[in-house]
Amino acid sequence: LLETAATGIPTLRFYQWQPATLSLGYFQPLDDRNQHPASHSCPVVRRSSGGGAILHDHELTYSFSCPLDDLDTQQFYQEVHLSLRAVLDYFDVNTELWEQRNGNPGQENPFLCFLRRTPGDLVTGGVKVAGSAQRRRRGALLQHGSILLETSSHAPQLSSIREESGVQLQFSELLDQWCQQLILSWNIEFQSSQLCAVEMERARQIEAEKYSLSAWTECR
Repeated sequence: LLETAATGIPTLRFYQWQPATLSLGYFQPLDDRNQHPASHSCPVVRRSSGGGAILHDHELTYSFSCPLDDLDTQQFYQEVHLSLRAVLDYFDVNTELWEQRNGNPGQENPFLCFLRRTPGDLVTGGVKVAGSAQRRRRGALLQHGSILLETSSHAPQLSSIREESGVQLQFSELLDQWCQQLILSWNIEFQSSQLCAVEMERARQIEAEKYSLSAWTECR
């Protein structure tokens, strides 16, 4: 989809994971997963973007690929999170964008991404419940992120929207409301579709050449 975006076609995608899976940030050593015994039974993959490890289980994952053009990537990052904040507010989940303040202690980069804080993360009661990362490639931008709906038994030290607010959000209702919010905020229209045959074939090729190989997962 990032390659498709370079041709001028943006795509917003929502998805979930089965089974629960640990994704390492691009720069994380594989051996670091030994720091997190709760996820040892989960398969592990490596993302193409940086950051800490994410346990994908009871969550909504999204990706937004678009042409880079003259896009202000930092503003785009914040606008996506502001739209999500408005959606969560609609469901009575109060969040705010985390900001680095002089009084904040320095971060030691814990293994799990949701134990880290970067400006723009969505937090409720001081707990991070949504975060994203970006990657640029050949004139296109990929932003993808995760929204913790419920706490996973494979990452019990992480809280979530349900645990912090008492609100149990369903994947489908959050997806639908977020799309509606983006339509209003950005004055755009979405067209629902499936991956085309060319995209599916390219995905299989990338899987075979990179993501299915132990050399990729174990490269650090």
